[in-house]
Amino acid sequence: MEREYKKACMLCGKIQTYKRKDNKIRAEKRNINCNSCSKQGKKYSQEVNKKKGKCGKNNSMYGKSVYSIWLEKYGKEKADKMWEEKNKKMRESLKGRTYSEESIKKMRLSRIKEIKNKYGQCLPNYNSEACKLIDGYNKRHGFNFQHAENGGEINIDGYFPDGIDEKKKVIIEVDEAHHFDKDGNLKKKDVVRQQYLEGMGYKFIRIKI
Repeated sequence: MEREYKKACMLCGKIQTYKRKDNKIRAEKRNINCNSCSKQGKKYSQEVNKKKGKCGKNNSMYGKSVYSIWLEKYGKEKADKMWEEKNKKMRESLKGRTYSEESIKKMRLSRIKEIKNKYGQCLPNYNSEACKLIDGYNKRHGFNFQHAENGGEINIDGYFPDGIDEKKKVIIEVDEAHHFDKDGNLKKKDVVRQQYLEGMGYKFIRIKI
């Protein structure tokens, strides 16, 4: 039988159960209350802020990001360094974890939003030679692919395919050497991306260069 560790809520006396002893000790040190009392405390805090006129646009943090605060306080060079360190720690903490496609989508879109807040836009790198190949494919096969040099790459749920003919629901990708592993197979991230977009009704054309 699995052992349980218990402590009483400091406010209502309700018994809280923990599967690990260290979690119970941590809760005792931090005076963590039960979920019900914690939610009430959060609601109380919101009501206090509302009375003080600190909600919404009146809150000093309204419309600001962590990066914008660092930028104002430390200057661009230090803010960029701190931002990179923050992202590095985040990447390290996420290693080995698995996520649903919906969670990955939310993280992808959140990252794009952060880039836009930081730089004012989100424009992926592109190969001008690939754009010429796509233009040639348009002429030969009667497509109208939009790409980086004739209207800009289109964002689909955080993905930026090389070219899209939205009317025909067809995507074209120009794959350079770095898109393949040592055995010549398309890398997993590109396969996953294609499968996701195919699930949205797009057909794929891939050109290897």
